[in-house]
Amino acid sequence: MNVDDRLLVSEFLKGNVKSFDLLHEKYSERLYGFAFKLLKSKEDALDTVQETFLRIWQKRKELDEDKSFKAFLFTISYNIIMDQLRKRLSDHNYLEFLKKNFKIEQVISENAADFNILEKQIQSFIGELPLRRQEIYRLSREKGLSNKEIAENLNISVKTVEAQINLAVKFLKSMISDGSLPAVLFLALFY
Repeated sequence: MNVDDRLLVSEFLKGNVKSFDLLHEKYSERLYGFAFKLLKSKEDALDTVQETFLRIWQKRKELDEDKSFKAFLFTISYNIIMDQLRKRLSDHNYLEFLKKNFKIEQVISENAADFNILEKQIQSFIGELPLRRQEIYRLSREKGLSNKEIAENLNISVKTVEAQINLAVKFLKSMISDGSLPAVLFLALFY
């Protein structure tokens, strides 16, 4: 474990609230990026960061200064995110949308190897996009910037940003040739 983290956790366990604040400051941005990549919602990602640190505060007696704080943090965050995704899948309107738009013959694989293969494949497809389209797409999907923010950052019109994102999504969907539900859901939820 990072020496700084170990010291901060040790101080936090002794009651030093400033150490908790420093851990929050150190990890909140990375945690937000992680949550946004999975949830595709700024509000949900911010809520995840807040809920994660709240749970760490509540579970502070379970912290072990000799174990990785970062792993503990991201495990809690991952569980919160998975709960949110499960809630989305139990929403009747969301399920109706999926039924109308995707083949449902296949079940989503819970195998992590399948997930990793699919993620690598989609990352490879993103790498095939023209550089400017790839940049715009990544700013939108990975950084969580709005179309307006991207347009301002790149000094282009909002319409150009929208067109480039639409072309990128269309290309990615076309590259998932079988149209299987796991692949399309993965793309919809994570990219």
